[in-house]
Amino acid sequence: MNLHRESHEQGFSLTELMVVLALLGFVLTAAYAALQLTLTSSAIQRREAFVATSIVEPLQMMDVTLSQNITIDAAGTGDYTLSCLTDANADNQLERHVYKADSTGQLVEEVYRVDSLMVNTSLARRTVWQRIGRDPASRNVNMLLGQPVFSYRSMNASGVVVPATPAQANMVDVRLFVRYDGVAYSDSRRIMFRNR
Repeated sequence: MNLHRESHEQGFSLTELMVVLALLGFVLTAAYAALQLTLTSSAIQRREAFVATSIVEPLQMMDVTLSQNITIDAAGTGDYTLSCLTDANADNQLERHVYKADSTGQLVEEVYRVDSLMVNTSLARRTVWQRIGRDPASRNVNMLLGQPVFSYRSMNASGVVVPATPAQANMVDVRLFVRYDGVAYSDSRRIMFRNR
């Protein structure tokens, strides 16, 4: 058996094919790893975008509105609903802001124009932060978990923060829970009332 090729023979030796296949394996492994990294980072970006729009954005909006509130409407306020009067847009016209988390997984802000008797006259704006949308698992889950959105607080004479009724409160703890791809995320903020 002759192991040397004759000059007129065509093709590759077994060793040459093995080297090419090994190199091809390395290149394909690197390409697959890069693809996996891209897909993972894309999933992380989608999750972070969801958390930013479902938790951070409403917390920031509530911070601006509630810190300037003039009064909390005790009748329309509870663990999952907060209603207050404020002039958040500084136009010298009071608005009633109503924040609600409901059992469908939505967190809603409704802004009403009010008259001189503080009665709602018209709905100026409605914002829904968590929609059920295409993925029913991606939503606000405060009610589902039995976690209140709003906890009313006040500071006693000793400087200790204690639970309070909405009418007595001078601060509120807002805690939002959302679920995304079956995982629960939460964030909270203590909002001090500057005008009370």
